[in-house]
Amino acid sequence: MSLSDDLKQRLDQLGLSIAAGARKTGISYQAFASAVHGKSLPNERSIRKYAKLLKRPVTQMRAQVEEEKLQPGAPRPGRPRKTAGATTKKSAKKAAAKKTVKKTAKKTAAKKTAKKAAPKKTVKKAAAKKTAKKAAPKKTVKKAAAKKTVKKTAKKAAAKKTAKKAAPKKTVKKAAAKKTAKKTVKKAAKKAAAKKTTKRRR
Repeated sequence: MSLSDDLKQRLDQLGLSIAAGARKTGISYQAFASAVHGKSLPNERSIRKYAKLLKRPVTQMRAQVEEEKLQPGAPRPGRPRKTAGATTKKSAKKAAAKKTVKKTAKKTAAKKTAKKAAPKKTVKKAAAKKTAKKAAPKKTVKKAAAKKTVKKTAKKAAAKKTAKKAAPKKTVKKAAAKKTAKKTVKKAAKKAAAKKTTKRRR
């Protein structure tokens, strides 16, 4: 039996998964899984850990690894060889990482330009507010002047109306005064005439 078969059999006996076996032995999941699947052989540093899991002497474990090395097409000790699929995945990951870096760089550049442009907008808004404040008093002065002129015209119109209303009263008073003056004149004339007649009779 090969080391791969021995590891599979031992995991079945213990009721462990590949991940649990890797944790128990203290070997990385990738190295342990490749050894279980026959893609790689234990190196000199990990032989003791595999021997402890399989409950074998280290010398026996080392001899088994050496025998499997001599077989044609045997896997090399250590990490498994990189396949074409793995390299393509890595290259794809690198390309994706580069794209994300470019996107983040563009976003940061856009933010910087937005920050630079933002003060200009705020300055423009502040200037617009100042001009609006300056223009506001002029408008209020114009409105106040217009109100004053309206009040003056209204007063003049009211005065004219009152003058028109008062004019007939004045003319009536004048006419009455004239009548009374005529009456007094007539009375005085009558008295004078009466005095003259009395003098003549005497």
